[in-house]
Amino acid sequence: MKITINLLPLEVRQSNLADKKKIWIIRSSIGFLTLMVGIAAGLLSLLLFTSYQIKNESKLLDEAKTTVSSYQTQESLNVVLKNRLDNIEKITTAKNSQNTTFNFLIPLIPADIIITDFNISKENLVTLGAETNSADTLDTLFSRLTDPKAHEGKIAKVRMDSFTRSSTLLKFTLQITMTKKT
Repeated sequence: MKITINLLPLEVRQSNLADKKKIWIIRSSIGFLTLMVGIAAGLLSLLLFTSYQIKNESKLLDEAKTTVSSYQTQESLNVVLKNRLDNIEKITTAKNSQNTTFNFLIPLIPADIIITDFNISKENLVTLGAETNSADTLDTLFSRLTDPKAHEGKIAKVRMDSFTRSSTLLKFTLQITMTKKT
């Protein structure tokens, strides 16, 4: 067993204990204050970083809005262009149908007939104005236009709208209704 002898008076010993407590409290306070300053600095840097990120994202969002706006104009132009192309396609399809009808009918018309008017509507209704100097040629034309073998079933109806006879010419207008499969 060890014996310790302390020769310091009791007041000094109590004062040393009080000083040790004060030093421990001061050190703890300084440590706590340093910790709080560190946390505050961390929060401040996080706040600044977040603010910087928000500003950058806001700039990127504004740029994206500008880009989308520029594409909106382009998109509206593309829609207009697509509508025009659709209309052109409809017209060319109709013209192709009319071309097919024209190319089908011309061989049925005898060479002695002079065509003065030829009109094809969108509904494949053909108006043919023509003249000839021979009744036989006119009869041949009617035979070809009314014979299902000659017109392959592509003509639904033939109607004479007008007929005029002079001393040398026969002038007439026909209305030819084509079937849907022409």
